[in-house]
Amino acid sequence: MSCNTETSAPVLLPAEDMPVGVELDCGSYAVTEEEIVEFASHWDPQYFHIDRDAAEHSDFGGLIASGLHTAAIFQRLANMSGPSGSDTGTRPPPAPRIPTSTATGPAQEPCAPSRHPTSDSPDSPSAEPS
Repeated sequence: MSCNTETSAPVLLPAEDMPVGVELDCGSYAVTEEEIVEFASHWDPQYFHIDRDAAEHSDFGGLIASGLHTAAIFQRLANMSGPSGSDTGTRPPPAPRIPTSTATGPAQEPCAPSRHPTSDSPDSPSAEPS
């Protein structure tokens, strides 16, 4: 099983060479609350990822998955869906879970790295005037 591309681009391109606008449908994965809390407890222990009651009073209105967690899910889906991935077309259907994180979206232009002044640079607020 390979990624379904809506435009004609080679599937094995590195991300930085992917043409802007190419969309890849790499499937979906339903995330359980237990998984959200377990991942965040180890890697991103903010209250809106690990404490249901406190998260209800946050700007999010409830427990949410860490961005790190969703990025890891996307990476796994993308790898499993490509021709060089581990997907043999015999994946068992996922157990019903809620909510679902779906990995679909257009490739976009990479952002240029931003320049952050160092404490020694003339742009730094703590630098001594010359």
